[in-house]
Amino acid sequence: MSSFEDAYKLIGQIRCVSAEDMDDGTMKVVFDYDEKFKREYKRIFNLKRWSKRHFEEQLEKAIKHFADQVKTDKGLLDLREEISKLKED
Repeated sequence: MSSFEDAYKLIGQIRCVSAEDMDDGTMKVVFDYDEKFKREYKRIFNLKRWSKRHFEEQLEKAIKHFADQVKTDKGLLDLREEISKLKED
């Protein structure tokens, strides 16, 4: 069994249905999620009912955290490269 099939059994399915670039530099992304995903999401966040707004807020936080982590990792790689250059000199 593949990792995808294992994940699907555990958390259900979420798909990006569309993504549209907006004039302000943001993106409008539309997701479709099955009932299994909604149940698991409610369980993880201890929600009584599915909340699209809650999902979108958590997704936005996760994307921001990921972007911050990428910036940090890039900074660390740049610093490592700079130190290597200093050692060579």
